[in-house]
Amino acid sequence: MRTIFFLRSYGDFIIAVYTIQFSPGNHEYRWIVSKHLEALFASLPKNYIPPKVTIEFANFKITHGIFAGFTNRFLFSMHTVKQFMAFKKFFLTYCKTQVLTYSTNIFFLEQQKRALIFSLCIGKKMQAICNRGNVYEQYASFWNTPLPKQQVHFNFHQGKSVAVLVFPGSRKKSKRFPEPIVHFLNEVNFRNGVTLNIARFEKEYNSLTENSIVYKNFSELIQLIQSADFIVAADSVVAHLSLLLGKPHWIMYPDKVNEDWLTPFAKASGWYCCFNEHHKLEYFLDQNIGA
Repeated sequence: MRTIFFLRSYGDFIIAVYTIQFSPGNHEYRWIVSKHLEALFASLPKNYIPPKVTIEFANFKITHGIFAGFTNRFLFSMHTVKQFMAFKKFFLTYCKTQVLTYSTNIFFLEQQKRALIFSLCIGKKMQAICNRGNVYEQYASFWNTPLPKQQVHFNFHQGKSVAVLVFPGSRKKSKRFPEPIVHFLNEVNFRNGVTLNIARFEKEYNSLTENSIVYKNFSELIQLIQSADFIVAADSVVAHLSLLLGKPHWIMYPDKVNEDWLTPFAKASGWYCCFNEHHKLEYFLDQNIGA
């Protein structure tokens, strides 16, 4: 049995959900998922998890959207201490309850970063799924399955208005679209054949424009993505959800493209750019949607 602990961000978890769909199912997996990811999982369409995966949610006292030990900002804080203590307590109780032994079970974390600290915490080596390179490719290798060539279809019907939905927000402030970029994208709304709206999480923004759409939770976020024809997103969980839900998407980065986290669709299509390269998106919209 392979036991995987999911302690990191929403994006990490969605990548795991997406890639395991193509697994041949040669292994049984037990996923121990942090409680902070439960609302996201509950909002996903059903039947995304194969039968050989058992999921259990556990409270590791995560309060900032990711286990504090994985961050630099909260690494040396009481948040990290409390979460490592909760992790150790759960791990020891879990092994005893499940009658698991260290020798017959393999335990994994999503990322290599801080794996040594986790290992020292429980006295057992924790292996990692991802180390270096594209995260999608590393997960596919772990599940022993190739990534599919194309799972997102881009087919706009001529004569029909195209619903473009822009998600400028991100958990990290540095990744959020600056307002000049939002203003530029708003101008697309005046082109023929395009209906563009800006989707904002209610806790991130105070000022709203006429074409703003506010979502309050993951269920509303997923409904918005499903209702759109084309997604423009920051480097955030929205991009990964767009892939999972089969929506064509364009990803924008602050100053450098992080190819380790590019979705297979964006990577293959070349549909990504930095904020100062927004002319690439403008050219794409002109050529493919409307003038």
